[in-house]
Amino acid sequence: MNYRPAEGGFWLRDDANQNWLGPGRPGAPAVLTNSQCRLDLASSSVSQAGTQLTVSAALSFPASFLGPKSLYVLAEDVNLANSGWQRLGAWTPITNQTPVAEAVTPNSGEGLNQVFEATVSDLNTAADLRTAQILINGTLTSAGGCHVIYRVAEQTLWLRDDEGRLWLGPLRPPAPGTLANSQCTLEASGSAATAVSNRLTLAVALRFSSSFYGRKNVYLLAEDRSLVNSGWQVRGVWTPSLNQAPATVSLAPPSGEGLEQTFQFVVADPNGAQDLRAARLLVNSALTAAGGCYLMYRPAERSFWLRDDANQNWLGPASAATSSALANSQCRIELAGSSASASGTELTVAAALTFRGSFFGAKSVWVLAEDVNATNSGWQRLGAWTPINNRPPAAESITPSSGEGMSQVFEAVFSDPNGTGDLRAGHLLVNDRLSGAGACYARFQPTSGLWLRNDAGNAWLGPVAPGSTGTLANSQCSVGPASVAVDASGNRLTVSLSIQFQAGFAGARGLYLLAEDSTFQTSGWAGLGSWTVSAPPRNIHVPAGGNLQQALDGARPGDTITLEPGAAYTGNFLLRRKTGSGLITITSADAGSLPPPGSRVKPADASRLPKLISPNQSPAVAAEAGARGYRLAGLEIGAAAGVAARELIALGSADAGSLAEAPFDIELDRLYIHGDPAAGAGRGIALHSGATVIRDCWISDIKSTSEAAAAISGGNGPGPYTLVNNRLEAAGAGLLLGGMPARVANLVPADIVIRGNHFTRPPAWKTAPWQVRHLLAIHSARRVRIEGNVFEHNWAGGDPEGFAIVFAVRTHGGAVPWAAIEDVTVRHNLLRHAAAGLRITARDAGVAALRRLVIENNLFYGIDHTLWGGDGRVFEVAGGPGEVTIDHNTCLQSASGRRLLSFSGEPAFSFVFTNNLAEHGLEGVIGAGQSTGTATLAAYAPGFRFEANVLVGGDGSAYPPGNHFPADVAAVGFVDAANHDYRLAASSPYAGAGTDAKDIGADVDAVVAATREAAL
Repeated sequence: MNYRPAEGGFWLRDDANQNWLGPGRPGAPAVLTNSQCRLDLASSSVSQAGTQLTVSAALSFPASFLGPKSLYVLAEDVNLANSGWQRLGAWTPITNQTPVAEAVTPNSGEGLNQVFEATVSDLNTAADLRTAQILINGTLTSAGGCHVIYRVAEQTLWLRDDEGRLWLGPLRPPAPGTLANSQCTLEASGSAATAVSNRLTLAVALRFSSSFYGRKNVYLLAEDRSLVNSGWQVRGVWTPSLNQAPATVSLAPPSGEGLEQTFQFVVADPNGAQDLRAARLLVNSALTAAGGCYLMYRPAERSFWLRDDANQNWLGPASAATSSALANSQCRIELAGSSASASGTELTVAAALTFRGSFFGAKSVWVLAEDVNATNSGWQRLGAWTPINNRPPAAESITPSSGEGMSQVFEAVFSDPNGTGDLRAGHLLVNDRLSGAGACYARFQPTSGLWLRNDAGNAWLGPVAPGSTGTLANSQCSVGPASVAVDASGNRLTVSLSIQFQAGFAGARGLYLLAEDSTFQTSGWAGLGSWTVSAPPRNIHVPAGGNLQQALDGARPGDTITLEPGAAYTGNFLLRRKTGSGLITITSADAGSLPPPGSRVKPADASRLPKLISPNQSPAVAAEAGARGYRLAGLEIGAAAGVAARELIALGSADAGSLAEAPFDIELDRLYIHGDPAAGAGRGIALHSGATVIRDCWISDIKSTSEAAAAISGGNGPGPYTLVNNRLEAAGAGLLLGGMPARVANLVPADIVIRGNHFTRPPAWKTAPWQVRHLLAIHSARRVRIEGNVFEHNWAGGDPEGFAIVFAVRTHGGAVPWAAIEDVTVRHNLLRHAAAGLRITARDAGVAALRRLVIENNLFYGIDHTLWGGDGRVFEVAGGPGEVTIDHNTCLQSASGRRLLSFSGEPAFSFVFTNNLAEHGLEGVIGAGQSTGTATLAAYAPGFRFEANVLVGGDGSAYPPGNHFPADVAAVGFVDAANHDYRLAASSPYAGAGTDAKDIGADVDAVVAATREAAL
């Protein structure tokens, strides 16, 4: 409002703020009014005193002008200068009242067409109402419902879409027009809205879709202009229509035959195709999904599903017209050729099926329709189909198809064009005639397992369940366990069966197979091979002066050849290639005089050992190409006096060009192998074999002035190798693997265990002319575990630095480019009395292939270049190896030692040096062209981890933080360093200070426990 003194009149602004209403004089019997207030002039007044004007305005507010308001005042002079609006107070004409959703009429009923009359109210008058909303649905959600809103200010009707996200509209009743979603149609011409006082009555004309059936709630909501609402209130129930069950319509083709067919089936729903939840098709010989072709199409997801073989789970989903497929053991649905479409009340599904050959014989085709309420048509048989007629099975092959032995694993192959699921049994008969009597006659049934025919051939023994380890036996054989595999084509069954023949069943036998299917059709018996059941294992004694080679030639797998204790057998003995399984053992006739198994043989036992003596430089014992299955136990192996044999035992050859030539399954147990005390020998054992165990042996006097003689040397065999509790005394190396021109392409020896061995040589050899290199040298190997060994007495010679242990890739000038050293673990070993410790060289002839080497929990002491030569080095890393970890080792060298860790060549990657306790030496961690410590690590091991190390005598400022630098060994806190007890005392500052909260350095107790027996 506005008061103008010059005119003496009041004015009031209209609702739209466009015009002034007035004037009206104070005290006059009149009013000025708009929709927000009323100015009573008779009760209003104005007075003036000095510079002040006092205006008293009598106002009354309508109920619709509700809620808190501010009071603003402005003064304006005749020159139009003004004070600006000033907020001088606050007033609440009336508090807002929540609107009410009163009622819907009718509040119950049934039908597809209805005008619903909804009443809402607002104590602040109907003018305060913003919307009135009606929702008809099974639950309180707009999605899938009939949701209508009336907006009072606009006088318009709107309808929510199917997803309940968007408003469709508007309509302005009663003008003609409609709004529709899938549930209902809103007709404006039959709708209306009227407001009286504080009540609004809304009439809504609705026509429901037939698919919108079943009992629904009628919800009502009132909302005012302040967006305060009544909340949804249930004001009635309504049933547009009752649900009607879906039905099956047709199947095309209704009958036929073939492995491939697109079936088109039609289902319908009187409530509309959109009411269908699923259409299902089942092809089977009986009304069961188990073992059938049972598929489902879900329209809402537009997805196909296929039931699994056991009728437990659905496979899917998959979309039509894509490159994917769903398959079980009966059929495969190709989605590229499948489709689905809906029109009106009908849904048409096309399913492109390919049946398995095993799914043969006449089948019925059933169809079922199901709606969203789980009402269904029941299974209806609409057709018949024959994927394929039954075809007989076949007996294909047996492996081996010939041979000799008391035991064998036979691999029999059976097939069925209808798939392996149609195979009832595979039969294997071993006999000299086609008869189950007096035979070894086995049957394997996939469903029940393994059976064996009794001696009379008139009953089955068994079964033994598939996958079990049980056996069955008659007088001819024992069979089992059996295993089974199905090839990728799905129609070939391979049965592997272990058979042990009885001694009384010796002789030539035929191998017969027969396949049998689920309808008892058979392949007929097929003679597919022959087998000679050998006689039982024998004990062949060769007396002193006897013909050992003749005994070796005549021995069969499983035989034992015994030799006279202390007798010498002179010759170059050949281990022949044999057929059959089992080991041929060559040992002493007096087994009780040998050290017990697990105990290392010693030279003191020589008088009781049979002796195999080479008269020349050729091996005393050599394995023929492809020989397998030999065990030599409790023997002495050597050469005639004054003879330097090239090799004392030759297991394979470095010149072999294929793995077929490598000997396999060799055991060398408690052998005393030695060179001539004066002439020496080149190799104790040439190791070019596979699956070889060397245990409890003593190998000594392996030395040469012309080559680096090795106790064990190899590289042209695949492994695995197990070397346990041996004494390996050689000038060149106790064990040498790789580094020779191997002939088998891409061969890297693998799976090697080196445990509890004593690698050594007499210190007296230091002044002899023998070629000395290393104690252990590996140039090509994978998956190697070196544990609990003692390495001692290595000096500078052929290796100027005198490294005791070497891991160095050697390609023999590029002739073996596949050479590699990978996945090696060195732990719990003791290395002492040597010129240098351990060298790692990753590159040779441009090839770098050394990675994943772990050196942990080892004890090195007595590394002393003043006694053993060289210049004093503990670790050396060259050529850029990858993933090398040196952790928790204790390494003590002489005070004048030069280097703890030296680098050269390409940088190493993923290099870790942690928790080690070592004497720093003169240069510590150093690389060519770099200064000690951090600078070397950054240049030669970028990304290194170097922490929690104790470097005795080092300068901490040169190294990364997190390491320790005591001035001398005394400051470390060993229990008794003078007597080589290098455990940390509890008072040591480095006890429990590792990154893993363990003592820094080696776990000395673990090293002592692991090596306790190695050096005895």
